[in-house]
Amino acid sequence: MLSQRTPEAVARHQQACKMLASAMTEAKQWVWEKFGEAMEKDFNLAPSSFWETIRHLGRENRGLPKLCAARVGHC
Repeated sequence: MLSQRTPEAVARHQQACKMLASAMTEAKQWVWEKFGEAMEKDFNLAPSSFWETIRHLGRENRGLPKLCAARVGHC
């Protein structure tokens, strides 16, 4: 888009940005669902792991993706 600056190139760029935003929203929703499922499983089967994760979330603001990658295994 930067090299051409035509209306068509701008429109393609805007469409690509909208598609990316939509894909990111879906991916974040999927990650939260998987994280919730893992937390629910831990709460029922491994309460110490559940509470360790809760303490970790409260103690450090590392964000969900790193924690989810460690807990779910494939974010």
